[in-house]
Amino acid sequence: MPIPPVLTDAFAEERRRMLQDFADLIVYDPHDLLAIWSRHSRLLDAARGVFVVADDRYSKPLLPGDRDFGTTGFLRNWMADTTLLLIQDYRGNREFRYSAPIFCDTNFVSFCGAFLARRELGANQTGFLEALKFLSPRSQSLNALPYLVENAQLLESKQLRNALIAFAMFKADGEAFRKRQPSDAKLRSDAEDVVENTLQMMKGPDFKLLHGWAENQFRWSKIVLTEAALLGFDKQLRTTEERLYRLLEFLHTQLGRIPNFEVYVAYRFFELNAAEPFFNPVQLNAGSLFESLQAMAWDLAHWRVSFDILMIWSYRESEAGFPIPHFLSFDRRFVRLTEIFRLRGLIYTAGRRRSELMYSRSLLEEVSDVLAPRCYAAFYSQAAIQDRRERATSDERLDQKLVAVEEQVTSELMKILPAFKDASGPARCAE
Repeated sequence: MPIPPVLTDAFAEERRRMLQDFADLIVYDPHDLLAIWSRHSRLLDAARGVFVVADDRYSKPLLPGDRDFGTTGFLRNWMADTTLLLIQDYRGNREFRYSAPIFCDTNFVSFCGAFLARRELGANQTGFLEALKFLSPRSQSLNALPYLVENAQLLESKQLRNALIAFAMFKADGEAFRKRQPSDAKLRSDAEDVVENTLQMMKGPDFKLLHGWAENQFRWSKIVLTEAALLGFDKQLRTTEERLYRLLEFLHTQLGRIPNFEVYVAYRFFELNAAEPFFNPVQLNAGSLFESLQAMAWDLAHWRVSFDILMIWSYRESEAGFPIPHFLSFDRRFVRLTEIFRLRGLIYTAGRRRSELMYSRSLLEEVSDVLAPRCYAAFYSQAAIQDRRERATSDERLDQKLVAVEEQVTSELMKILPAFKDASGPARCAE
């Protein structure tokens, strides 16, 4: 079963062979995984791997795993299970410690602010309170990076500041925050100091670099989602294969790169249309289509950037070398999508700016069946791969190109929407 390769660096062919070896395993057995790791030891030098295995001896009982809070809140382990084999090179000197960092969606951070202000949360009230109760003993594991990245332009916003203060109070003392105990005044004072430091950090070069990277991921997601919507609305394209071919052709020609995760998400849309809950808002007659695409693109960007952040953390001596990603969300549609993409393997590589993500075999087979043979011949041949690699190497203006292509596909989508037929200009589009 071939898998779509990601080819943008000098080790592309070696990486493809390694990922193919892992993908070929029907069941992850510790002995087989160790054999593949040894076979590719040069590429995996100083790397660390996390693999789901069907063996209770490798259970990680300290992981919170999956939890539902009422009917609106969800905590999800982004690995497919909690029976995890941890691997590192024999020269690795890190302890085999694992952790469960929890990335919180923007809804949860906002809810913390509302809760502190004693505002009701409507349908989310029950789920939020249940989440606070469960997370109180492990509140130190939570982080608000998605909220910070998505709202980086609102540093002077009082609402943002209050939400961050509330979130910091919960992190510092989950039980006191949850019960609104008299110690709130001291708790708030300390939290205000934390938030002031956070806001100053967000003005610094390190955060600006992170935000720039996240915006880059956001634009990739926005472009793919918008182009997918255009293809989905084209009634002349009747099959998933036709639409997927056109999407790959667009990415190959316009940008010289094929981001697998975003393509897999688009495949879900082509195959299921609005039956995939994540794409419910993508309708020709939707009055807030552009706002929805914007929010969906940030969702996908947060998913991808989270792994990059974890890779950085995994190499800090003060952190556990094997962070197991978890996500807390009050967005049911996005949660349902991420469940499809839960990983059976994750490698934190050394000296590179990405992690290796290994999706379920069923997902790979499903997409591979649609890609073969036409898409493979056109976009995954050695000639096509070499063409993209050469263009990627010589292209020094990718950021500007992403902005231009995002504007191009947005304009094309605007032209076909009934709600914009009589519009005087792009002011209707919330960008």
